[in-house]
Amino acid sequence: MVLCGNATLPMRFAGPSNLTPEMYGKASQTAHTVLGIALACICVVWGAFIVLPERFGKKQCYAAAGALSAAAGLYLIAWVQLLSTPDFARRDLVQRQHTAIGRCLLAAGLQELLFARARPGERLARTHDAWFA
Repeated sequence: MVLCGNATLPMRFAGPSNLTPEMYGKASQTAHTVLGIALACICVVWGAFIVLPERFGKKQCYAAAGALSAAAGLYLIAWVQLLSTPDFARRDLVQRQHTAIGRCLLAAGLQELLFARARPGERLARTHDAWFA
């Protein structure tokens, strides 16, 4: 049994031949760092809205947070697809989970970008109003 990167449970690494467990561990650490920075930036965007609402508008914050979420989602999907083979990405449960998280981030980011672009009175403009009621 080969331990894979920082996994807490022993697991067999059944990745493609061009991807060693050591390479996967290092790439995984980098990806988690990049995604953590993106999520921290989203928190900063919303923190700026809360602390300085006269300077940063709700639509601006939705646009910035949406762009960051969508970019993080695209990054995660690309990371899974480009680092490994398509067969491994579909077969490995962890890669399927990463792909699902990436799709959720992408969908949420795109929805926030659409909300930010909506004109007042449009149905889409009321999507997030419950958060700030």
